[in-house]
Amino acid sequence: MSTHQAGAFISIDPAVQSGAPCVGLSRVPADTLAGAWYQRERLEDICDSYEVDKAHVLVACWYMGVHGTRTWRKRWGAWAAEVEGHLWLGED
Repeated sequence: MSTHQAGAFISIDPAVQSGAPCVGLSRVPADTLAGAWYQRERLEDICDSYEVDKAHVLVACWYMGVHGTRTWRKRWGAWAAEVEGHLWLGED
């Protein structure tokens, strides 16, 4: 299935994907994961396709809801505000 990285986080590195926010140390842009789940792809399929964990997908959606463009904030903002405390405590 997917490789596990300790903790899920967003990284921004100008040398990776032209500085686009990516999950963990991967080259997978946060908006790619958030968009896939927003388009109702199965979480398990997203994790398998991009070799990430569920936590990475959740953090990508949270990041886009808080720091993304207006479109992303409209899609994920309310959810991000609701789950923020649980997300960082590692609760499902």
